[in-house]
Amino acid sequence: MQVQHGRIAETGQMSLDSLLGQAQGIVLAMREVAPEAFSTSPEVAFAIVFAFLHCCANGKHVLRGVRHHMFEHCAGVRRKEETVFDAHKARVDKAVEHQIEKNFSMASSLTPHCVPFIVPLLLTRQDTKVFLLQAFLAYVVQSCQNLKLITMSARRIRLFAQLFYFNWMLYGWERRFADGPEASMMLSAMTFCRIFLVVLQIESSLHIPGQTAITASLVLSKLHACGCTSSVAFLALSEGFTLVMVIGLSIILESSLRGHFAAQLRSTDAEAMVSGFRRMLRGICDGEVLLDGSLCIKGHNTCLQRIMSRPVEANTHFPDLLVDSKEEHRRLHDFIKTSSNVGEDTAGTPPCLRVSLQGSAQVSVGVDLFHVPLANLYGSESTYHLLAMRQDTEPEPIPDARPSDIPRQLIRKPEF
Repeated sequence: MQVQHGRIAETGQMSLDSLLGQAQGIVLAMREVAPEAFSTSPEVAFAIVFAFLHCCANGKHVLRGVRHHMFEHCAGVRRKEETVFDAHKARVDKAVEHQIEKNFSMASSLTPHCVPFIVPLLLTRQDTKVFLLQAFLAYVVQSCQNLKLITMSARRIRLFAQLFYFNWMLYGWERRFADGPEASMMLSAMTFCRIFLVVLQIESSLHIPGQTAITASLVLSKLHACGCTSSVAFLALSEGFTLVMVIGLSIILESSLRGHFAAQLRSTDAEAMVSGFRRMLRGICDGEVLLDGSLCIKGHNTCLQRIMSRPVEANTHFPDLLVDSKEEHRRLHDFIKTSSNVGEDTAGTPPCLRVSLQGSAQVSVGVDLFHVPLANLYGSESTYHLLAMRQDTEPEPIPDARPSDIPRQLIRKPEF
């Protein structure tokens, strides 16, 4: 057993020494070419100086980011807050998995129709057998998905993507001797498939090592076949640019999608919580009303109509329902402002204010208002206000009837 480990270590060391030797050869070649480039081509000189300055300015930041992603995604190291089960994160993960399954279902209804047109092109070349096998595999799996013969779950789609990355690494070795416009066309098609897979399987922890492995396979295979040439250097630069763009697309897409799902779940939870809380208030209080940032009533409110004994329209400015008194309006605004500045962690009951509402027949109705501010409700930047109302139990004086309060049917016209 120890002998086998020793052989594996020796083989790995030999491979590493070989790669280091090839890298040193590239550096020596650049040193030999650089003086000539500076003297013959100002454009190349400018490009080299620009790249050097960029590396000096951003090298540490890039290395720090690469090290962070390597430890987080490849080595499996997680932060302490991720070790604790988070129900909200689990729901976001479930939503992302559902979106992946939906993406694969949509792709299965479109991409199989393209394979019959690609197969004749792949059969004409000898260095596309792996690509042909991959296209045929995708055709079979997606056709079975369309025919409802199999169901591709998020876990199966992930295994499918891993198999694609492995086949692309083999294709990088298969095409090491390929050259010409047809090889460039196949490389462009492969780049399109890599981008399509990133959009299909939304998981940057899978795409970062997978895309890096594809780029390394393409460049190292070409380097092994052709040596340190200008075509290999151009391939390394173009594939490096493609790698950065594809990884950036993967990270941005996953981050934005997870942020969208998290915001959607928080909004749904807030709506359900507020709806349940308002329903509970109707059972223990005489009524409740939800106001927006402008203190306008949101939705149709039957509790308020019952207390005031008159109809109240939606979007009515709540201070307009108070008795016509500047002092009453000022007290309400000061109460809302003061109680909104109280922290959510403050112990005790919500603050209370006694106000008088303008009921029917010019009768004032005394109510106690309990205020709770609701920040960022429904995704709004302003603060909503939930008011619980408890009507004054003291009997109100019955006002004298006015002529306008008597129905016309009861008024008899005098007979002459």
